[in-house]
Amino acid sequence: MKFNKENINSMITTFCRIVTTIFIACCVYCSFFWKNTRIFSVTDIFCILMIGFTSVLYLIPFYSQKERSKKALFILQIIYFLEINITSLIIGFWREWFSTQNILSVIFYEAVIIFVYTVVMIVSYKIDDSKAKEMNEKLKARNGE
Repeated sequence: MKFNKENINSMITTFCRIVTTIFIACCVYCSFFWKNTRIFSVTDIFCILMIGFTSVLYLIPFYSQKERSKKALFILQIIYFLEINITSLIIGFWREWFSTQNILSVIFYEAVIIFVYTVVMIVSYKIDDSKAKEMNEKLKARNGE
């Protein structure tokens, strides 16, 4: 699999979307659970960056030039979500971002993971969809339709 400039730019953009959404979600999450008493350490910031980086690495199979059926893409999407979820849970447990003693904090942490995943996927879909429509319009104009 070759990476071209467009793929690398897409990965960097996705990384930025993921990390930004995580930081926003963390601010809301921490203000809810810790009432603004939680201070992020440098390690916390690096862990958030690591979640973003691994999330982008998990996207590599999507950049394959191979055509896939809708079913295969759906399965790949589920695997991608599970990889992100497991990575985030492991890092969150290690950094004590949630307590296994408090089931509500685990549920809310999982909700944050799902929220971040959903927001990034929707934003990415909308942007990709608008680019595809724009390209189709240019093709129609070029072909004189």
